[in-house]
Amino acid sequence: MLQKMSEPLISSDIPPLAEVVDIKKRIEKLEAMVTSIDTAKLRLVTEFVENIGIWRCSKCKQNIDNICTGWKLSKEFADKIVSIVGEGAVVLQDNVYRINISRLPFVGAICPIFVAKI
Repeated sequence: MLQKMSEPLISSDIPPLAEVVDIKKRIEKLEAMVTSIDTAKLRLVTEFVENIGIWRCSKCKQNIDNICTGWKLSKEFADKIVSIVGEGAVVLQDNVYRINISRLPFVGAICPIFVAKI
């Protein structure tokens, strides 16, 4: 949990720059916003979306062995996903970067190109 900044141990007769005061006010506002987040509800929503994604991916024709063959990712976007989620989130398959949906199950919940298996 974030801690409020304590009073400074030293002081000065010179007032702080207006920019510094503005930045301090913004930081305090962000601290208040972060502490007001209901993490239990956020986790519940996350789990709900992941479960919807798992179900939809299991019903999608473009899911082949937990790899989404519907999307072709650029190397830059694939690298960004890996930097956030970690190794294994993206696979290189036939020179095409693809999403490993077992590592990113929420993708199925929001995917606009879902194709039901027949």
